[in-house]
Amino acid sequence: MHPLDRFHEDHLAFRERFSAFESRLDGVVNARRLDAPALTTLRDDLQFIRDRLLPHFHAEDQTILPAMESRLGRHGTSLVSILVHEHEELRRAARKIEEAVGAGDLDELNRHGLFLVQVLQDHVRKEEATFFPSARKTLGTHEWDDIEARLDALGFGGESRPAP
Repeated sequence: MHPLDRFHEDHLAFRERFSAFESRLDGVVNARRLDAPALTTLRDDLQFIRDRLLPHFHAEDQTILPAMESRLGRHGTSLVSILVHEHEELRRAARKIEEAVGAGDLDELNRHGLFLVQVLQDHVRKEEATFFPSARKTLGTHEWDDIEARLDALGFGGESRPAP
């Protein structure tokens, strides 16, 4: 399996999970109440963010982004710079969602939840349509071997393939 396939598998899982999260968020906001079942589901979503989304960003930050940065640079409007910035923004949104759920603040939950969903959808599209194809063309066998070894060391295996 190519190292990018690990990220791609996660992207598929993210699309499905965050589409459902957006629907749940709409339901909670439209009902204007955060009852026990909704809280339980949102806490499950937060756990998914902690267990899957944030480690995914960390894996990209430690492997493919530095490899591409060494080839393309990171300053200005480079795609590497944009993706790193989006990871930071999405981490911040995840923290804000957690704070909003803890405080029962529906307006903040809606604001940061929708931000996370929209930015994540756009982020995944950028990676899949532009960044990953560019990485496949730019990086050599040695770099891919290094990325794969780093992913294994991080315990990052993607959605359906646990790391060794």
